[in-house]
Amino acid sequence: MANGHHNLRPADPQGLERRREEVDRREQEVALERRQDEREQRQAAATREVAALRAEVDSLRAELNALYTELVHALSAVVGDLGEIISRGLNQTLDNIETENAKMRKEIFDVFDRRFSELRAELAALPTARGGAFRVASDRADEVSELPNPLPPRRTIN
Repeated sequence: MANGHHNLRPADPQGLERRREEVDRREQEVALERRQDEREQRQAAATREVAALRAEVDSLRAELNALYTELVHALSAVVGDLGEIISRGLNQTLDNIETENAKMRKEIFDVFDRRFSELRAELAALPTARGGAFRVASDRADEVSELPNPLPPRRTIN
């Protein structure tokens, strides 16, 4: 130690450069491994999320199918009830129509009978060509009368 300095050898510039390259390469490998680990973790999380979503979709499908079945049963019951209500209403309507029809038929026949009796009385009051009262074919005659011959008289051939 001549000047109070230790005898330091100057560092190997190539060794130092190799050491820096080694450290840089190792840092890149660590960074690559970290990114790959992060990617694998994101992929695993995404896989878990997809599985959870699939399970939720399956659960929702099952719930939807159950609701659909329930709706079909409810609609079937409503349609059955409506059919019964309509059937009862139609039967009641038909009964009412038949009752009204019978009433109208009786009223028509009563009017017809009354009017026929009135016309018969009017006809009976009219004088006939024979001088007697007009008679209807259904009237019973006290005497039997001969009906006119609708055929023309016969001609004799000489």
